[in-house]
Amino acid sequence: MGQWKMSKGERFYIGIGPYGEFGISAKYNIQGQKIDLYKKDETTGNAIMKRFMMGYGAIIGYEFSNGIQMNAGYKIGIANALDTGNDKASMSPSTVSFGIGYHF
Repeated sequence: MGQWKMSKGERFYIGIGPYGEFGISAKYNIQGQKIDLYKKDETTGNAIMKRFMMGYGAIIGYEFSNGIQMNAGYKIGIANALDTGNDKASMSPSTVSFGIGYHF
C-alpha cells in the first residue's frame, strides 16, 4: 500500500496484494428447500463449495481534504471454489467494488 499526499491535505493511495476469505454462510434456496453449500456430504466427505478462498486484490482511491474518501477495488480468486465436481468444472470468483468513506 502506498499513499501520496497532494496539495490542500488531500491524498491518493493505491495497493496490491494477496487476500484470504472465510465463508460463514452459503445457502441455495430451490423450491422452498434450503441447501447449505458448505455442509459436507456424509458419503463423499466433500461440500459443494469450499469455505476458504484466496487470491490477489488491488485498490485505488482518493481522499479529499474534508475526509471523504472514494475508492475502487478488484479481487480475483486463484483457487477453485468448488469442492464437489471440481474435476469437471471450476469456479474462480472475482469482485469489483466501489466505496465511499469518511476518515475521522
